[in-house]
Amino acid sequence: MVVIIKAREPAGIMTAIGAGEKWHLETKYRWVKQYNFYIQDANGDDVRSGMSVLSFSTRICLNQHHWLAQKMKQAGIRFTQTGNAFRRCSDPAALQELADS
Repeated sequence: MVVIIKAREPAGIMTAIGAGEKWHLETKYRWVKQYNFYIQDANGDDVRSGMSVLSFSTRICLNQHHWLAQKMKQAGIRFTQTGNAFRRCSDPAALQELADS
């Protein structure tokens, strides 16, 4: 399954300030068109990638916490998750092993 969402989002853009030999880079926030691709594979794992219209600004976001939660459910490991944090886990060693994989 694939969903593509187009939105305007703020993004940090590196901007050159100054001229000649006296210049430096600063991060400025600008609103850019962002295309978010949400992909779910056959195992129920989610992948999100985002690409802005600006040719020099591309980012890929993998929701690894969601992936870990799905793998722990499949393995029968009990856990409590708040957002992207695991607050409790019945088998921390297995959680670490899955995270390292």
